[in-house]
Amino acid sequence: MLNGERSIPRPLRWAMIGGGRLSQVGYKHRSGALRDNTAYRLGCRRF
Repeated sequence: MLNGERSIPRPLRWAMIGGGRLSQVGYKHRSGALRDNTAYRLGCRRF
């Protein structure tokens, strides 16, 4: 938790389109969402 807020019972499933290895925007979104390891779970799927 970053601000002492109440945690959620289970992580939110989160997906990202794009954000490859050399993507600067993708890195910022991933690092921001994953600061609190219990809030988000990055999943991998394809259509």
